[in-house]
Amino acid sequence: MNETPIQITGNLTADPELRHTNGGRAVTSLRVAANPRRYDRNSGQWVDGQTNYFDVEVWAGPENLAESLSRGDRVIIFGNLRTQAWTPESADKSRTKLVVVAAEVGISLRYATAKPVKTARVEDAPDADEESF
Repeated sequence: MNETPIQITGNLTADPELRHTNGGRAVTSLRVAANPRRYDRNSGQWVDGQTNYFDVEVWAGPENLAESLSRGDRVIIFGNLRTQAWTPESADKSRTKLVVVAAEVGISLRYATAKPVKTARVEDAPDADEESF
């Protein structure tokens, strides 16, 4: 399968949400806002671009994220774009959205400090596509 890689640097819009699938696997959901900035030479000021919002799923080490991050934290995410499709109970048409399935999530040290604390190693989780909610 061809993956669509993506890298995002932005701020969490809410605390990470840890939940479990019907099969008992843990997954953490994040919502990230990325706001590009550029320097406008004509005005001599920094100008904010349009904010982009991303839904992110983390299947590998989700408990660590839920414990370590909170709303407003600046994060760096590496992952792949996936399309999720569903049909709401109140609608006849199916809906789709793009979701980032993160392979790695780190806190940005540009405006913060951090002290990593290693946790016990957990065996690599199977692919996120193997189980559904």
